[in-house]
Amino acid sequence: MTGVHEHSLRMWERRYGFPRPERSSGGARLYSADDVRKLRLIQQALERGHRPGEVVAQDVPALEALAAGLAAPGAVVENPVAREREQILAALRRQDVRGIRDGLRRLSLMVLPRRFVVEVAHPLAVRVGELWATGEIEVHQEHLLTDCLSTQLRVVRSLLDEGRGPTVLLATLPGEAHALGLEMVALYSAAAGASPRVLGADTPADQLVRAARAHQAAAVGLAITPSSDLVAALRAVREIVPSLAPATEVWLGGGGAAQLAPVAGTRVVGTWTELDAALSSLGQPHWPPESQAPHRVTRRRSSRRDRSG
Repeated sequence: MTGVHEHSLRMWERRYGFPRPERSSGGARLYSADDVRKLRLIQQALERGHRPGEVVAQDVPALEALAAGLAAPGAVVENPVAREREQILAALRRQDVRGIRDGLRRLSLMVLPRRFVVEVAHPLAVRVGELWATGEIEVHQEHLLTDCLSTQLRVVRSLLDEGRGPTVLLATLPGEAHALGLEMVALYSAAAGASPRVLGADTPADQLVRAARAHQAAAVGLAITPSSDLVAALRAVREIVPSLAPATEVWLGGGGAAQLAPVAGTRVVGTWTELDAALSSLGQPHWPPESQAPHRVTRRRSSRRDRSG
């Protein structure tokens, strides 16, 4: 209803004193129509470049006036997500680890999980690769950002209610050490309702098959970068596919997947749209409006945590 993530709601509740929802007998938070109205106005302000500290504590008339001013015809509105991404890159250049981590945390509060992957993690990873290729940053800086991004992706995924949907195993093949893409796909899949299991980089083919059987995986996703040994990757994929259960799909992602010779029983998943389709093929519903998912998670997780507290 508001587009605001549950994590943001709880952070604002602690930090700014709003919202202050009522509680059900089971401990779940109950938000009023007035709360929803104000949260929508706050979300509009955030999307137009304002920070939570500037708007969450404002009253409704002030937020309405702000929205009216921001909506003036012809106004040029800065993209707050792009601005935060640039600040993270600036922090990376000056070796400011705290600045990188704080920026990623802010962005994880500003946008929902799927947007965090598509509009934050993926563009940052691509841009850092470009900066390294042109010599503007060094390898140790690229590795630092990768670590910070991986950590934040896992933090966001830990807030989702996983374990109910079809299992998707994610790994890279032997000789491939780049695993950041696995973390992105894991969060994206978890936000869709799947149950991702990240096996990590450099995973032997026989172990992938054993893990797929042990977890009764609906799909095995393999990340193949352009720098992968494509001959070895092709050989491994041809070994894996016939050893899996017939119902287990094999997804090939990453920049190198499309360069492989076609392999029967596999599916190239090279874009987020293609990942949506692949997830839907497992019986997952099409993406709901982004504002719906956090409310389902909030009620379920809140009641457990609040009763235990």
